[in-house]
Amino acid sequence: MRKATSFLVALLAVSALPIPRAQAQTLTVLHSFTGGNDGAYPFAGLITDKAGNLHGTAAYGGFKHAQYGYGTAFKLDTTGEVTVLHSFTFRPDGAFPVSGLIRDKEGNLYGTTESGGAPGCLGTIPGCFGTVFKLDTTGKETVLHSFTNTPDGALPMAGLVRDKEGNLYGTTIQGGIESCVFAGRVIGCGTVFKLDASGNETVLYSFTGGTDAAGPTAALIMDKEGTSTAPLTSAALGAATSGVQAVEPYSGWTRPAMRLCCTASRAHPAMERIPTQA
Repeated sequence: MRKATSFLVALLAVSALPIPRAQAQTLTVLHSFTGGNDGAYPFAGLITDKAGNLHGTAAYGGFKHAQYGYGTAFKLDTTGEVTVLHSFTFRPDGAFPVSGLIRDKEGNLYGTTESGGAPGCLGTIPGCFGTVFKLDTTGKETVLHSFTNTPDGALPMAGLVRDKEGNLYGTTIQGGIESCVFAGRVIGCGTVFKLDASGNETVLYSFTGGTDAAGPTAALIMDKEGTSTAPLTSAALGAATSGVQAVEPYSGWTRPAMRLCCTASRAHPAMERIPTQA
């Protein structure tokens, strides 16, 4: 009985101890976009540099055309000051950067614009098919590739990934093989592309709108096998499901082996591109 009483007293003593309250989280607004020169609607995430500065894109704002701007790439320093690194002008540099940026070891930034592009593209927004761009450490923008719809792709909504050799990889939601119909118009169903360090674009895969789905809207990912080497052989498509779909690369394309994965629309099955092993 004495042991039971002692145990009860101990429980009461423990229950009487103060319970620490969870500390409230404080939200700090680092910058509120005005829709003016600084941009508007920053849809994508941010990246940081070693100094703690944040870099990102705003899909609209910046250079004005009619009621909207074509978007900006910006830096937000540790004091909260925003510097517009580039204000897009539609032609030739691109327009509407809806995805985020990536950085190389030298501090250069890379990204895509959903529209705009080459000076010779059509004047209307649907007639210009987007760009892959580079921003150097001085803020100078260079268009690495301007999409033409067929066969290289059109409207890159997602960001990029970069391998150790400096090659860039991404997706376009349209362009490639013209086998999809949208609003009564025959268009391409989207592509997976590679852009080498010299600016040469290679279409790694063109979606058909069949079992392989269409319109990849998400970025690619790369696994650790990107550092190994293996010959890449024939292409083979798996059935599009709600899970993962395996796709082997095209014949004759040889480079360090890697695995790329993205999300395709049309019921949004996942598509995975897996190289064969030697």
